[in-house]
Amino acid sequence: REAGFTVLNLANNHIADAGGEGIIQTRDACRAVGIATIGAGRNIAEARRPAVIDVAGRTVGFLGYSSFCTATPTSPGSAPMNPAEMAADVARLRCEVDHVVVSLHSGIEYAELPTAGFRKTCHALIHAGADLVLGHHPHVYQGHERVGDGTVVYSLGNTLADTIDPETKRLAFERT
Repeated sequence: REAGFTVLNLANNHIADAGGEGIIQTRDACRAVGIATIGAGRNIAEARRPAVIDVAGRTVGFLGYSSFCTATPTSPGSAPMNPAEMAADVARLRCEVDHVVVSLHSGIEYAELPTAGFRKTCHALIHAGADLVLGHHPHVYQGHERVGDGTVVYSLGNTLADTIDPETKRLAFERT
C-alpha cells in the first residue's frame, strides 16, 4: 500500500502454494491494508468478482483471471480463463464503470511472442468492452497493440524477479 498499489490481481500460478487457506489469508491481508483484490477467492464466484475504484472522479473496474490454480464452485483458487465467461464479465462490468481493465496471468514462460490463441482471447475481451488488457506470466515483454479503442499488453515482463535463467539454469535477477 505504501508503494501506491490499490488493486492487486491474485490470479497466478503460485496463489495456491499455501493451499486454499493461503489464498484466503493473502486476500484478507491485502484488504486489511486497503488493497482491493481480484482474480482469486473462496470459490469461482468470488474469484470472478471485480474491484471498482475511483480514479480522479472516474470509475475503473478491474477483473483478473489465470490459466493456473482455478477455483471451482466449492473450492478456492483463481478465476479461470474461460473466454465466454470472461467476455460476459467484461460486458457486465462495462455497463457499471467508465473504464475496464482485465489482468490475465497466462502464456508460455520466456516466449518472445504470445500464442495466436492468447491474442484471440485478448482481442475478444477488447471487443466485449475492455479498455486495457494486461498479460503477465511469461517473464518477458511480448509487445502491445491497439485493438479498436482498446490496448493489449501481451506480457508486461518482469520489473524484478528471482527466476531461473532457462539457458544457464542459474538464478537470474532480471530487470526487463
